[in-house]
Amino acid sequence: IFLPLIKNDLLVCRDFKLNKKTDIKMDSIVLYGKEDELLDLDELKKWKDYSNCIEIIGFEGKHLYIENSENKKKICEMLFILPDTWYASF
Repeated sequence: IFLPLIKNDLLVCRDFKLNKKTDIKMDSIVLYGKEDELLDLDELKKWKDYSNCIEIIGFEGKHLYIENSENKKKICEMLFILPDTWYASF
């Protein structure tokens, strides 16, 4: 069930070329696993250079932190809170 998702993630990583001209015109919230060995937090913070990054939120776990049931619950709750008030409750 996860193989198509992982395949698509890898294709994006392979094909996407980020440059200083890239500008994602949308609000974004960046989520990550705090114990992800593949993650460079300084690189992750660069999302603020390319989008209206509202917040960067770390969850307990590695790269697939979303498999943790508590993390799933928190993320689902975030999706149902109004965009202009969600960050005040976490």
